Amino acid sequence: MAAIRVPQSALPDLALVATHAAKLPLFSQILDELGSKLQTVGLREEFSQRAGIPLADVSKILDRLSYLLSVCEREDKTVDAVLSEFTAHLEKIAAPEWKSEHLDRWRLAIPNIRAALDPDGPLAIYYRTLAQTYGFQNVLYESRIYTELRPIFNSAESDILRAVVTHMLALRYAGNDISKSIYFAMDSTDVFRLQKACEQALKRADVIKKGLSSLPWSTEIAGEKE
Repeated sequence: MAAIRVPQSALPDLALVATHAAKLPLFSQILDELGSKLQTVGLREEFSQRAGIPLADVSKILDRLSYLLSVCEREDKTVDAVLSEFTAHLEKIAAPEWKSEHLDRWRLAIPNIRAALDPDGPLAIYYRTLAQTYGFQNVLYESRIYTELRPIFNSAESDILRAVVTHMLALRYAGNDISKSIYFAMDSTDVFRLQKACEQALKRADVIKKGLSSLPWSTEIAGEKE
């Protein structure tokens, strides 16, 4: 098994975890109160509002805790073992300034962090839900359709003879932690087909969710807030 390592770039986020560890039980409380009404996509926002932590910081905290959960699963180690190795490595590699300001706070936060990393707790459920939702080679995070007018000139390039309205589908996605873009020329038929495909996808997802509503677990549509 590989040794657990803490990248220097993670230290600011780990300081946030230590600073706000006492508020981590709110995560479980929110899920208990709202149950299936709360979708994964809205969990960070709800936790941010209830805990009084900026949303950007909440994302960093949950991402670092999710990473610790992934280490537990990948290395087949207990939460206590991972936290012990993680803390020991922090003591070795952290800058003196970080240790002076945050290391004692991190040690004091370990009980709350340990509780948050319960393998069947709400954070673990959140982590596994995200893993199932976005566990693909590429993940789309932005799509736009650009519409423009393109003139057709005469051979001398002195007059416009006619013009054509064109569409371009622009997709931005992440693959192997690298942001990529791809562009497609589209005509009106393509746009209508894409619209129909999107409407069908939304309808199918809604039908599936309603059909599973009687089962003993909640089912959410990926990306849906309500």
